[in-house]
Amino acid sequence: MVTAGPTRARRRPFREAAEACVTALTIALLLKVFLVEAYHIPTGSMMPTLFGYEAGDGTSIKDTVLVDRLAYLAGDPARFDVAVFRFPLDRERAFVKRVWGLPGDTLRISNGDVQRLEPDGTWRAPQRSARVMDEMWLPLEHHGGWELVGATIDVSAGEVAAAAIEVGATGGALIYPRGAAERDDAARIVDLYRDGYPEALRAQMPERGGQNVVGDLRLGFDVLVPEGDAALTLVTVEVFERAEDGWHVARATVPVDEGALTLVAEAPAAQLAPAGAQAEPAAPPGADTAHLHRGQRARVTLSTLDDVARVTLTGATGSATRAVSLAAVEPLGSYVRITCDGRATLSGLSLARDVHYVLGRAATDTWTVPDRAYFVLGDNTQRSVDSREWRLDAYRFEAGPRAGEVVRGQNIPGENPLTAFSEAPEPVWYFRDEWGERQRLPVVDIGMPPPIEAPFVPRDHFVGRAFLVIWPPTPGGAGPWPRAVH
Repeated sequence: MVTAGPTRARRRPFREAAEACVTALTIALLLKVFLVEAYHIPTGSMMPTLFGYEAGDGTSIKDTVLVDRLAYLAGDPARFDVAVFRFPLDRERAFVKRVWGLPGDTLRISNGDVQRLEPDGTWRAPQRSARVMDEMWLPLEHHGGWELVGATIDVSAGEVAAAAIEVGATGGALIYPRGAAERDDAARIVDLYRDGYPEALRAQMPERGGQNVVGDLRLGFDVLVPEGDAALTLVTVEVFERAEDGWHVARATVPVDEGALTLVAEAPAAQLAPAGAQAEPAAPPGADTAHLHRGQRARVTLSTLDDVARVTLTGATGSATRAVSLAAVEPLGSYVRITCDGRATLSGLSLARDVHYVLGRAATDTWTVPDRAYFVLGDNTQRSVDSREWRLDAYRFEAGPRAGEVVRGQNIPGENPLTAFSEAPEPVWYFRDEWGERQRLPVVDIGMPPPIEAPFVPRDHFVGRAFLVIWPPTPGGAGPWPRAVH
């Protein structure tokens, strides 16, 4: 007697493929609605954190980012988040900006910085973390702009950052911009628009910007101390910032073999404003290792950011940092200098600036953020329409069945409203309002009440937090990819 086994169902390839497609689509929709969504960055308003640019020859960089939609279901937006939200002036559009102001904050823009009013009545710049600043620093196009005194460079390397700079036995200096030591009052590092963009795009970009002096700078380099009597015994790194009362200086000194890394701030009035970070102890634990060693390579980085100067020495024996407060000044000039008192090899030279914020077309110079609202800015202030200048323009119907009704939205010259002349007997405007709806406005029967300032993003407009760039690969081929967004 033979017992028959279970009957195998006939395979139905079409049905299985359809089920697989439905399952995949369902998972994608669940991810989009509840977990993660991809957004395309069309403009450069968040450069260099997020790239969005298209050159005249068709060359372009447009990042695609993943957005965590759960982030603001579990908690509120945090300061410095890169957030995606529904644009308050056109709620059908999604915007991405960095959160600077939280409910209850009073903010202003001064000396290129965003400052917050503290409970003690002082204005201070909120301190950004190292992870945030790693994205916001704008590398300067500094090739050829350095002046070398008592030093030589291998020009065959092409870029300064890739070249070895040899300082002679009698010592030497590197100064940027060229000639700053002879014409201090004319020395200026400014906010060029193309700072931070890849080399492949810079040559095709307009040279706009450069109107504002930048004093928030980061200078870094590797130093190798050779053996011998004429070898380096001390390197001095300085960032100079000129104000109305004279030159302010952040000066770091790095000794060789003995002594310790030091950092001081000098101001003409000898009164430095208290800032978020205070000077560290002169000889903290491990200070005996906070110097250069002969025959070893180390990296020195000095930054002046948000009214705080920081110097870091990183080498084979570890890392040490010093910090000191700086006076908040309006920069009228700036330059940097590296001075070596003996023979050494410098390499990996880099110079970057902070975003320099200006008021733009803002109708006010201070903002107090209301409850359940936020103040946001783009990282690229020269190409970002953000909380500084958002306002709702109004149009009022003066006649007809909608008489007295007012519609509001963002007025964009040449784009919103659009004029139609083909509708006789009079032209009409087509206007996209704050809800994303298209309104037909008869030009002859329309009044224009004063615009309403609308600088804040309501809490319920937030969609999620950007956390990962998934395409294209990192511009220029440098750095990790996919790359995180902070």
